[in-house]
Amino acid sequence: MLVESDGSEIRTGVSQPKEGTNEVSPILNQPEKEKIIKWKDIRIGLARPSDSVAKTYIRKKDFYPEVIGQLLNAAVLVGMTPETVVISVADGGNGLKEEN
Repeated sequence: MLVESDGSEIRTGVSQPKEGTNEVSPILNQPEKEKIIKWKDIRIGLARPSDSVAKTYIRKKDFYPEVIGQLLNAAVLVGMTPETVVISVADGGNGLKEEN
């Protein structure tokens, strides 16, 4: 069984009215807004039997324990058992270390 995981950060943003101001945009005639930018981790993974080309993917915007739980479920779904030899490829060792 081949199991892989990786992650990256995506930029998200929300526009909201500026605090402490009653200024109105001359163009839109609406309160002035500011964009609040946040970075979020997104994690992806896949599981497949070593003799198959079909893969089962998971992706989640969540913490490692939840993502790894879904990845385990995906591996079981495609045939992993307690006796299965698993080859695991992963990136993000620092994140996994922080979860322990």
